[in-house]
Amino acid sequence: MDPLLAATGANQMAAAYFYSGQYRKASEAFQKIAEEEESPWQDVAPYLVARACCEPACSMAIARHSEGKDRLLAILKDPDQVEWHEASLRLLHLWQARVEPQGRLAELGEELTQATKTT
Repeated sequence: MDPLLAATGANQMAAAYFYSGQYRKASEAFQKIAEEEESPWQDVAPYLVARACCEPACSMAIARHSEGKDRLLAILKDPDQVEWHEASLRLLHLWQARVEPQGRLAELGEELTQATKTT
């Protein structure tokens, strides 16, 4: 089979898992894509793994949500994934608001305080 065709099929299957609510399967499928050097979706795959782990509508245990947070933080620390930093930070903030709302509110309060001091 043509490698690009195979990679496209793998990506479509992972997306199908995600959009059908099968987040664990989606996470595993995107992880495989992240490990395939020939896949044109290798760069975005780590973000998609984290997104599948963080999906709030899923019925996964909180440990799975923590895995999503850890993956997002890894992306943010990786200079090779700078094109995914902004999206990862937005998703991390959403994760925090849903899973750790008090902590996120404290961060937002701090940001507002800093913005007020600089104006």
